[in-house]
Amino acid sequence: MTVLYSLKDRIKVQISDVTFHLAPLSVKQKRGLTNEMVAKASDQGAMLDLFYDLVRTVLKKVEGLTNVQGEPWVLDIGEDGKVTEDCMEDITNLPMLEKLYTVAGVLVSGVPEEGELTNPRTGEKIEGILIKKN
Repeated sequence: MTVLYSLKDRIKVQISDVTFHLAPLSVKQKRGLTNEMVAKASDQGAMLDLFYDLVRTVLKKVEGLTNVQGEPWVLDIGEDGKVTEDCMEDITNLPMLEKLYTVAGVLVSGVPEEGELTNPRTGEKIEGILIKKN
């Protein structure tokens, strides 16, 4: 059965041993991001900035990360509902950052179905990314 996500729902995405809880995007957000992606497609630096901001927007919770002392790592969400800049600086050090950017980018086209994520350009499964039911 197909699942329909509202903007208040969260999408669980497992990458390696870490679970990320992501928010779906609104139509307005999708439209704006699509226009930005088209306009910035040839500028790699601008695209990295776009994906950085996209993850700041959609990421709402993280499970399975610890700091170097072995304590659970806690995501810091600002008053604007986005991940704080300081917290995003930490996130950019994740070994699975590229996969997190990939998942966030896929959300611009809608919420993928449960199971393994496929590359929208090639149709091939992307190793190590699993969309989970809530």
